[in-house]
Amino acid sequence: MMPRKAIVKNKQLELGLPHPVFITDGYSEKLLLAELIKLDSANNFLITDYNVNRLFVVNFLDFLRRHGINIVLLPVSPGEKSKTIEIFVRLLKELYKHKVSRYDSLIGLGGGMVLNLSGFLASTVCRGINLFYIPTTVLAQADVCIGSKAGLNFEGIKNLVGTFYNPKAVIIDFKYIEKLPPPEKFSGLCECVKHALIKDVGMFRFIMQQSPQDLLKSCVLKQIILRVLRSKALLLNKDWEEEDFGALLRYGHTIGGALEHLTKNKMKHSHAISMGMVAAAEIANELGFLATTDVEKHREILKKIQMPTTIPAIFRPNSILSSLEHDKYRKHGKNYFVLLSTIGKPKAINRHYRIPLENKIIREALSRCY
Repeated sequence: MMPRKAIVKNKQLELGLPHPVFITDGYSEKLLLAELIKLDSANNFLITDYNVNRLFVVNFLDFLRRHGINIVLLPVSPGEKSKTIEIFVRLLKELYKHKVSRYDSLIGLGGGMVLNLSGFLASTVCRGINLFYIPTTVLAQADVCIGSKAGLNFEGIKNLVGTFYNPKAVIIDFKYIEKLPPPEKFSGLCECVKHALIKDVGMFRFIMQQSPQDLLKSCVLKQIILRVLRSKALLLNKDWEEEDFGALLRYGHTIGGALEHLTKNKMKHSHAISMGMVAAAEIANELGFLATTDVEKHREILKKIQMPTTIPAIFRPNSILSSLEHDKYRKHGKNYFVLLSTIGKPKAINRHYRIPLENKIIREALSRCY
């Protein structure tokens, strides 16, 4: 008989963040119960999407209610269409109906959209109530769940309305990613590849050494998720609001955000960011910062995780440049980009990682992205 696989029942990661981050294999309900008992909230609200609700929430709620936790379920539709002011108002009315107070708790159980929506709601109602994140996707576990950013989309612009707000705790339960279909796992790996490109050449090599099938294995995904969490925490601890050093986390997001805006957020976030990272590599190459071989390495690693590396022809440079005028980080009429000088090493000019660019440079680089 094969020995039973060891599991992590309960471990707190040492990340230096203003809130604890727990990892577990199947014990998220027990960890959450312990945290809620400490707070003694009269009301607890659970926001999730209908997909997560169908797979996990019945047992989740049953466990908490059997242990005396009063909890109200507030499901929303999956996808970016729920990250809106209209859904926010609907949820706010539900909290009002249940006589919410600032001592109550809100739990976000789901992917990036659910965590962003939950964080924004918790940060604004009663000027802030207790918040817990339980991420259920690779992207949410590796990236979205730490960093305190919460937000809603408006007029097709992602997170135009938003806040910075810390949860009381983040609980990462690896059981949730085991049931994800391969395309969802690959999508989550796109942001992990971003971390490898901006500051972790060791992880870049590790991912390149794996076959696509190996990258889908839970044991491999766990290694990558934990490494990305530590990588992101190091950046955030130096620059919590991502104004300069922390802005490295926006690698690929400038062009990526423009593509999402052009599609009214119907393009998958991972696809947009993949194309955005290739575009950023081409821009760095155009400026003489990044070697052509490193541009091709971008394409190679992104293809390995089944991400697109060319921009669809319908999104011409003029339309992308027009969309960039709505970029949240634009200043004095210029767009700022995070660029690389080599794999794992960002480019700094006068010690700043946010580099302003003229449209002429962006347009020329974009011409090589189709």
